[in-house]
Amino acid sequence: MTNTKRFVWFFSIVLIFYLLFGFSGTIVKAETIVEGKLTNGRFLVPMRKIFEKLDTEVSWNDSKRTVKGKNSDVTVKLEVDSNKAYINGNKSELDVTPAIHEGRVFVPFRFIGESLGSEVFWNDEEEFGKINGEEKVIKTKILAEPQNENPLTSNSHSQYPEDKFIINNPYKNINWETINQYKANFHTHTEECHGKLSFVETISRYHKAGYDILSITSHDTLQTEETTWPWTDYGKDPDELGMLAVEGNEISKPNHIGSFFNSYGDATETSEKNALKEINNKDGLAIMFHPGRYDKKAKWYVELFNDFYMEPLVGIEVYNMLDRHPEEREIWDNINSVMMPKRTVFGYSNDDMHKEYQLSNNYQYMLMPELTEENLRESMKNGAFFFSYEKHGSGNEKVPQINKVKVDEKEIKIKAEDYDKIKWIGEGTSKFGEGKSINVSDLDTVFVRGVVVNRWGRTYTQPFALNPNVN
Repeated sequence: MTNTKRFVWFFSIVLIFYLLFGFSGTIVKAETIVEGKLTNGRFLVPMRKIFEKLDTEVSWNDSKRTVKGKNSDVTVKLEVDSNKAYINGNKSELDVTPAIHEGRVFVPFRFIGESLGSEVFWNDEEEFGKINGEEKVIKTKILAEPQNENPLTSNSHSQYPEDKFIINNPYKNINWETINQYKANFHTHTEECHGKLSFVETISRYHKAGYDILSITSHDTLQTEETTWPWTDYGKDPDELGMLAVEGNEISKPNHIGSFFNSYGDATETSEKNALKEINNKDGLAIMFHPGRYDKKAKWYVELFNDFYMEPLVGIEVYNMLDRHPEEREIWDNINSVMMPKRTVFGYSNDDMHKEYQLSNNYQYMLMPELTEENLRESMKNGAFFFSYEKHGSGNEKVPQINKVKVDEKEIKIKAEDYDKIKWIGEGTSKFGEGKSINVSDLDTVFVRGVVVNRWGRTYTQPFALNPNVN
């Protein structure tokens, strides 16, 4: 082979290698341009576009204003207006919060790239960024015509459009023609911890009473910190019963907390905040139990919910052990008077059964397409359920049944059966109306909730957030 031919052959090989792999040695796809915006010197990009360009599945929870990106290795969670983010359940602090701009959610450019394992570069002088993924390069540029910040990122009431009366409807994603209602109790005890009935008898009684979902919540300060789990170790198989068992614990050293979907227990932890951090680290959910038992005011709960909203704190009991603390509805309403319309604290009704007569008086109707843990978690976090108090615990659900909630521009309407009346309650636990529907356009309250009543008991909707600018 002549020297000329050797040179041509060598040059061809080098050229092919470069075209395929570039200087880095990895195959490089065509570059993608993603437009973003600067906020306080930090660069943000549209959430859906950046996640999808990084081959990451993205989802948006409108009611909770949370973003989740998930690929085979990493799950990233962020919330609009919050500097807390989670990578595979581990908390990180953001130096710039996700924000809504012209109807789109923008997320921190560097955090997203690095959390998904890519190299991120930013040139301050030229306001130019780049992500080098394993198989692609993503370049960014500043939006050509930056607009004023969307007022939805503000905490003031001016953030809400003046032509929208109902800000949040917890049932907006429900298909009433196909949805199922599953009866649930998230707080009960057995002989294993402070209860009078054996584990087997407790499960059998709840199954007979038509419960589909049940959590055994032993006190972590009595006998053992461990959860009473799994059911099969104690003689019952939920699959054979057609029930959904939820791993649970009653965290009992601080003000009591219901802990779900995880194994956390600590008989020495006195701090509610530390306990909630541990539950969240284990990807659990939590409910504040029997608030009427304590002397805490609404302000204390507001701070706790703001710190741990949906991560892991999803609600509060407003009925416990029949109705031993009637003031719990007032506590609930006082909390929501402060939290809403931006955030809603959802109400729960649980047996907290220790003795036989306390069984089957309190329950939820969880609205889910199928009986799965994933659907249950979503129902709890979105407030897609009703709850009931039945005075004598018949096990036959003699309380009113809500079949549908219809929400129009200014009107909320409940379709129910076996009821005597429907009341509409708002701030101050005051009645703002009565009847199967209510026009919210003239109501002086930031929320309203329905209570459907008959002689056996009552069934409740979750609160609907109303626009303070038009009501």
